[in-house]
Amino acid sequence: MLEKIKEIVSENTFVEIEKLNSMQGDELLTQIGLDSINVVYVIGAIEDEFGFTFADEDLLLEKFETFDKIESLVKKYTER
Repeated sequence: MLEKIKEIVSENTFVEIEKLNSMQGDELLTQIGLDSINVVYVIGAIEDEFGFTFADEDLLLEKFETFDKIESLVKKYTER
């Protein structure tokens, strides 16, 4: 799951996957250029890839600021 999330972030931020793979799970993705515009694309791609729709209360930039947070949020929807 984490590898697919990294691919999605890479595709929507144009940051090379190698750079993302070298990041720790708790490092802020804003350091590599993730902003509110990119997050909209990442959210859409994650929903398409994993087959669910985020609830409105989960559509906050802070919930997408690290790989750990994104993975935890995706698990919340996929492990129901």
